[in-house]
Amino acid sequence: FTTLNSERALLMQRVSAISGLEVFASDANFFLVRVVGEPGVATVHSRLLIDGIAVKNFHRPSTPLDSCLRISVGKPEENVALVESLATIMTS
Repeated sequence: FTTLNSERALLMQRVSAISGLEVFASDANFFLVRVVGEPGVATVHSRLLIDGIAVKNFHRPSTPLDSCLRISVGKPEENVALVESLATIMTS
């Protein structure tokens, strides 16, 4: 449980540091991220899948879930891969 909390906090902090992403606080083993910049939520979702990283696309236009992805906290190495992939996608 403590490991999950620390991994979640670290992952949320790292994702928050990526320009164009807005992270919503969570006490669960997942959290929501809104893609607020280019390349857009659909592109981010598909490119993550191409990189072998599965996240849930919660995008619902004109709702509070507009442009949102749900990210589950994984193993430390999975979390690092996610952050690296997101950083590359958001800066390319």
